[in-house]
Amino acid sequence: MMSLVLVGIAADSQNASNCPPIFDDGQFEYIPIPEQYETTETATYASEGHDKYLSYVVYDGEETAAFDNVPIHYDPNFEALTFGDPGKSRSKLLTLAPDDIIGFYSGLTPPGQRRPKHRYLIGYFVVDRVVDFNSLNEEQISTEVERNRQNAHIKRYLRCRDRRHLEDLVIVQGKRPGGLLDEAVKLSGGRPDASNYYFTKEWLDAWEPSTEYLGGIKPVIAADIGKAEFIDSLERVAGIYM
Repeated sequence: MMSLVLVGIAADSQNASNCPPIFDDGQFEYIPIPEQYETTETATYASEGHDKYLSYVVYDGEETAAFDNVPIHYDPNFEALTFGDPGKSRSKLLTLAPDDIIGFYSGLTPPGQRRPKHRYLIGYFVVDRVVDFNSLNEEQISTEVERNRQNAHIKRYLRCRDRRHLEDLVIVQGKRPGGLLDEAVKLSGGRPDASNYYFTKEWLDAWEPSTEYLGGIKPVIAADIGKAEFIDSLERVAGIYM
C-alpha cells in the first residue's frame, strides 16, 4: 500500500509573533520559519513580503523586527519540490517510496489575530526520490549535494561545508502533481472543547490517519492511502483540483 506522510511546517507562535494568515476566500500566506544557521539563502522576511504579517520573529534566540536581516528557512521549497529533515520526521520520511505523497500542514489564523487558529493542509507533492545522507559514500554525497542545491539544509551546508548539516539528513525530492495550494484545506475542528487540535470527521474518514491529534507541537502523521485516493479526497472533501 502506498503511503501519505503529513509534516507540520511554517512559522508559528514558537518562532514568530503570530501564525501566518488565512483570508476570507481561503487564500493564505506560506511563511517559513526563521533560518537559525549560516546559509546561502538570500530571501529574507522583508524581501518576501512576510514582514507585513508579523511584528517580530525569533532569530538567534531573540525577538527581532529587523526583517531584512533574517533569512527564511525555505523548507519545503514548493518551486523546487524538495523537503529535508534530520530530525523528528526522519523515520517517517524513510518509509516513503516513489509515487507516495508527502503533505504539509500549518497553523493559520485570520490576519493579525491569534484566534481562531486551525490546522490546514497548504501543499503536497508526489515523491520522486528519498535520499538518506547517512547511507551515502563520499562520491554519492557530492552528487546529492549538487542535485539538491535548492534544499534549505543543503544551503546550510554550502555556506560553511560543515558536515554536521548532513548528519541524519533525509531529503525528499518531489514531482508533479503537487505544490503549494491556492487555497488552504482546513483539517482541524474536532473536539471543540479541547485546547489542542484534532482532525475533523471528514478527514478521519477519508484518510484514517495514524492519529487524530494535530498538536500542540505539530506531530508527523502517516496514513495508508495511495496517490489517486489522496488526490480524489482533496477533490471530494475539499473541492481542490490540482
